[in-house]
Amino acid sequence: QIAGDRVDRLIVVANVLETSRRRQSADGVWSEITRQLERRCREPGAPAAAFARLASIRQRDGNATDAIECYRQALVLDYRRVDWRLNLASLLADTGNVREALRELGVCLQLRPEYAAAKQLADRLSVDARFVK
Repeated sequence: QIAGDRVDRLIVVANVLETSRRRQSADGVWSEITRQLERRCREPGAPAAAFARLASIRQRDGNATDAIECYRQALVLDYRRVDWRLNLASLLADTGNVREALRELGVCLQLRPEYAAAKQLADRLSVDARFVK
C-alpha cells in the first residue's frame, strides 16, 4: 500500500521482503510489479526503462527468451544504454547465441570504448566463438 503503483517503490518493497525471508510476500509483490510493467509496455509510448525493468525481472525468473526480447525493445527506444546492451549480450551468450552477443558487445565498445565489463565478456566470448559454427 505504501508503494502504490510506483514500480520503483514496489521493487524496494519486494527486495526488503526477500531480505527479511518473507518469500511468499515478496513473490506476490514481484507478480504485481510484473503485471504493472507488462501493462505499461503495451501502452503507446512506453518508456525504454519499463522494457528494461521487465527484462531484468524476466531474467531473474529464468525466462531468457522474454528477457532478450524486452532488452531489444528497450534498446530500440534508447540505443545508447550500454548497461542494458551488456545484459542483453550476457543473456545471448548464456543461450548459445555467441556471435550475436559479440555483435552487441561491439556496439557497447563503440559507444563506450573503455567499458571494462564489456571488454571482459567480449574477450571471454571471442575465445569461445572459435568453437561456434
